[in-house]
Amino acid sequence: MPLLQVESLIPEPGAARLVMTGELDYTTARDASAEVARTLAAGVDVLDLPG
Repeated sequence: MPLLQVESLIPEPGAARLVMTGELDYTTARDASAEVARTLAAGVDVLDLPG
């Protein structure tokens, strides 16, 4: 099982929710950052990162 899993949900147009489970630390931060960047590049105006 990967240390970090990211599930991307699109609750409505222009919005996204990224649900991250696992460990977010220096070894997985690059993957998390890349997923946020991909989501924003897709034209999302509202990004929710529930905790």
